[in-house]
Amino acid sequence: AEESPDRPAFRCHGHPGRRATWGCAACLKFACAGCTTVRTIGQRPVRFSNCCNEAALPAAPVHRPDPIRSNPLEVLLYPLRPKGLVIFAILLVGLSLPLVSWVLMLLLAGYLAWILRTSADGGKHLPDLPDFRNVWEGIGLPLLLLIFSLAVALTPLILYVRYREWDPTDPGVWLLCGWAVGVFPMVAMVTTVAGSIFPVFNLGNLIRIVVAIPQTYLILVLYISLLVLGVVLLRPVLTTGPLAILRLVADLYVLFVTAHLLGRAIHETKGKVDWTG
Repeated sequence: AEESPDRPAFRCHGHPGRRATWGCAACLKFACAGCTTVRTIGQRPVRFSNCCNEAALPAAPVHRPDPIRSNPLEVLLYPLRPKGLVIFAILLVGLSLPLVSWVLMLLLAGYLAWILRTSADGGKHLPDLPDFRNVWEGIGLPLLLLIFSLAVALTPLILYVRYREWDPTDPGVWLLCGWAVGVFPMVAMVTTVAGSIFPVFNLGNLIRIVVAIPQTYLILVLYISLLVLGVVLLRPVLTTGPLAILRLVADLYVLFVTAHLLGRAIHETKGKVDWTG
């Protein structure tokens, strides 16, 4: 694999300016190809390290994630590159057609889950469309997991305002809004990685995750809170005429960036927490 900021290479112990592609099985020093020797044993070529004359093993790149706080502009521009604009245009047209809109909404749920998964693997650009031929794995399961995540996050707030009028001055409303924004990322990440809702019921593991990555999770929640707040503030302005289209664009933008943020958070915390419970 080539060296990149996300997957940096080891350096050769004898030539610090060279990328190490091998490691000594005895002393664990890393070496470039020039610091190893290939010998034929039987009829098979075997590579040995020059430092200890022992077997040399391939050196895998180090996983060093790029924190989501390091480049906010990159995160915010994630869906605004050419591929994202094309997808937005297709969705804007399709969602305006009664019959097509239902199909597109199902596909959108699957694509959002795909964004999360590819971002969790280090992807920083919108992925190509997944294979939707497997309806359950590509559409059905992601849709159910998304509905479950939203239900866990929003049900307390919905029930609260169902029996009490919406009052922005009511502390209970803001408390439950905080619950929704704080809980949704965790539930969405755990269920998507595990492909199941059951790890969510392991409350001990959820608490351990938050304790292990408090800074990352706080930044993630702040990102999502600001995105949602921005859409809420713009909604009264984008109500009629051509501006109504911009409201849908804003909604799609928040969905895409949120899915990417969730995946980036998983990628950043690999090795620190067990997302599957």
